[in-house]
Amino acid sequence: FAAIREAVPGIGVTLDIGHAYISKRTAKQPEPEETILGDVRRMGIENLFHVHLHNNDGTRDDHDFVKGSIDMAKVLHGLKELGYEGKVIIETLDIDRSGFPAVLEKLRTIMP
Repeated sequence: FAAIREAVPGIGVTLDIGHAYISKRTAKQPEPEETILGDVRRMGIENLFHVHLHNNDGTRDDHDFVKGSIDMAKVLHGLKELGYEGKVIIETLDIDRSGFPAVLEKLRTIMP
């Protein structure tokens, strides 16, 4: 990533946790959350500018938040331990499906 930063100063990465999870599950990674965090370690936390957070079952990009297979707390706590202090944007259709209170409660249970 250093070569890219050199060529394009100020460029950074958006980590879409739901998309990354599908990619890791498709590749049959046994611990997709750990693999995602490993990718961030290798890339360098200083290159992570933005996180999109949504849940899924590892097969479809359905933008659930309340339900899904991703251990979102593990990923968020891992990012915090790596030093991430940027924004986390919630991507969800669950406000319509489950209601805002359910989304808010889920968020409270996963935030570091």
